[in-house]
Amino acid sequence: MFGEDVAIPGEVLVQYWKATGGWSEFETRQFCRHLANVALLRDYRFDPDGVMQVMLHDVIRGYLRAQTQDRGGELDAALIDAHRSLVPQEDGSSAWWQLPPEQGYLWSWLPNHLHSAGREQELQRCLCHPCWLVGKLEQIGPAGLEADLALSDDPLSVALQTVVRQNAHLLAPLQPAGSLAATLASRLLGKGTTKALAEQLMAGLTGPHLRAVTALPDLPHPALFRVLTGHQGGVRALVVAPDGSWLATGDGDGVVRIWDLATGAVRHTLTGHWRGVSAKLSPRRPLGTLVILRTRHR
Repeated sequence: MFGEDVAIPGEVLVQYWKATGGWSEFETRQFCRHLANVALLRDYRFDPDGVMQVMLHDVIRGYLRAQTQDRGGELDAALIDAHRSLVPQEDGSSAWWQLPPEQGYLWSWLPNHLHSAGREQELQRCLCHPCWLVGKLEQIGPAGLEADLALSDDPLSVALQTVVRQNAHLLAPLQPAGSLAATLASRLLGKGTTKALAEQLMAGLTGPHLRAVTALPDLPHPALFRVLTGHQGGVRALVVAPDGSWLATGDGDGVVRIWDLATGAVRHTLTGHWRGVSAKLSPRRPLGTLVILRTRHR
């Protein structure tokens, strides 16, 4: 049930196996050490402060998933239930938006477990709660929140996903406290289905903040997909992969960046050009299938 290449904190396994098997923390740590000793773990870390972290081999993970494919939802539900004591109950449901900041794994992956367990109503309540939106942005960042919202297809989640994707470059951690919530609220005004959520965000602010009384003039056009930031010089070259999965840009300082369009993250940064990078289409290939980057050397 753990994702591919995901580092699993020891505290998550301790809580999980205590609830499902009655194991003590000592038994969990000893078992993980045994798995590492017989090379069944891809990574095993145990530092002097007692913090443990493990990662499964892809082959082992694939085998275990095949063996438990009929129990996937059940196992995810067990993991969720094992951690309910971390948060209070509100209206008969766990208030996951009140997770402690140190619960980094749950901040990252709880929505995936809720979705896999078929807890769609609980997932929806969590995703659209103002405290989860702001907490996720502060703890993980806009890419993580965008991935969460993609798990649900209800109109509010879809609208929020678009807002987060279009404004991700503005949703980095901000100071003082409350600035991030105010910024997110300012991007939701005038969006119809998200207007009530914007009002909830603003109502929760207690410190000094700027409040937009009308929709801001720089709200993105509906056609905008994502804003990519990182180049220091002007962008002079642009390449889109034929399948639309990646994008390459070159700037006047001679730096080329390869972008993941699904997340907006930089896959690779290519340096070494002496001067700015520009682009031209190859006359031998159909339009849109190949763009050759070239540099102006001395």
